[in-house]
Amino acid sequence: MPITSFDPQIHGFHFRNSFVNHLILGIETYGLCGGMAFASLDYFHAGRPAPSHEAADFPAGGVPPEGSLLRDYIYGRMVDTLARNGLTWLRVVGGPLFNPVRFTKNRIPALLSALDSGTPVALGLIGSLKVANAGGGNHQVVCFGYEKSPDGKTLTLHIYDNNYPDETVTLQTDPANPADIQYSKGSKWLAFFMENYKQKTPGYQDLMLTSGIHINLEGPTEEFASPRSLQLDDDGRPAADSGPVRVQFQEAGKPFSANFTVRNFGQFPARPRRLVLIMTDPSDDNTFFGATEIQSAIAPGATAGCGKQLEAFPNEPGGYTLRAAFVNRSNEQIRVPERPATDNEASFHAVAPAVRRVPKAPARKSAGASQAHS
Repeated sequence: MPITSFDPQIHGFHFRNSFVNHLILGIETYGLCGGMAFASLDYFHAGRPAPSHEAADFPAGGVPPEGSLLRDYIYGRMVDTLARNGLTWLRVVGGPLFNPVRFTKNRIPALLSALDSGTPVALGLIGSLKVANAGGGNHQVVCFGYEKSPDGKTLTLHIYDNNYPDETVTLQTDPANPADIQYSKGSKWLAFFMENYKQKTPGYQDLMLTSGIHINLEGPTEEFASPRSLQLDDDGRPAADSGPVRVQFQEAGKPFSANFTVRNFGQFPARPRRLVLIMTDPSDDNTFFGATEIQSAIAPGATAGCGKQLEAFPNEPGGYTLRAAFVNRSNEQIRVPERPATDNEASFHAVAPAVRRVPKAPARKSAGASQAHS
């Protein structure tokens, strides 16, 4: 059952595709489904979450208003979908010899191949072959996985549909004869195809680190040779190999603290449920080192922080890594995006308490020994 790492609750938007677009001469169109599909793929490929805004965060209509940065970004990606896939859509709605079953069947192998490689795709859903109904009868979504029945006669696609935020929608059909296409939300589709998508850097982000993780260590910073795979000796110190590396140390039993700060760089309230510091210990176990509950939304331009202090660091030598994350309204744990020149991770090595040794005086040589070597 190939399922990519795309997650509608992380990379999808948290508001419905309820856009109303005001064009020239008083003409109105509805929806920016293609722009939302392409934008959510942009966030996925950038390793970032989609903005945390919800419908209630927008002054009217439940979507970013015209003139806002997020609306402009989504609208621009809608234009991109038409530029890259317009000829295919024209063939669908304007071709008198168009056969939806053959069209879909011929495109299923390429779709499944992309998903097998771990790549989610933009999917065009065809619901109408009439030119007059091309905008309202068709749809664009993200397909991020599939499964087949044991007999191979039922193909189930896993879909992020921007009309149903934070949900996984499914589409089922017979891949050998996709004449009957069943949609879990009840919509009727005649055909579908993988769209031509090109990655673009997301043009909008709300929650981001103001700077990297700050750690206060009770231990030295030393320079060692840098092995390809950092090996530790019995005291938790790096074993020498080749090439220099600077390593920060924390002595067990000494005080330790770490913290980070996020800022809402967006134009609307940001809605993390909790900020968390995640610590990976020498055994590769992950634990919440620190957590801060966010009681209300973070206003545009406002900040929030998370941190923790220890009076005595645990006596478990080895490498540690701290990461900054937040938990969203769907209880998904998400890495906080970095700004340029910031780092979401901080690493150090814990060592046993320093033992101060008094140097021994050099042994005196006996007279006989001196004569033996003379």
